[in-house]
Amino acid sequence: MIKLTVLYNLPPGADHDEFLKWRTGPHQQQNMELPGLLKTDFYVIQDSREGPAPYRYMTEAYLPD
Repeated sequence: MIKLTVLYNLPPGADHDEFLKWRTGPHQQQNMELPGLLKTDFYVIQDSREGPAPYRYMTEAYLPD
C-alpha cells in the first residue's frame, strides 16, 4: 500500500471556516472518486505547548501498490 501525506497551510487572508466547508464537502467527494483510492483522511493540526504548528492541515491518501 502507498500512503501519500500532504501537509499545508492556507494563503494569507483565506477563510478557515469556508475552507473546511469546501474541504470536508465537495473536495472530499472528489478525492474519494480518484481511481484506485482506498481511503483518504483529513486533519486540522492543533498547536502544541511548544508553539504554533508549522502546518495547519494534513491530508492522507492510501493507494494500492
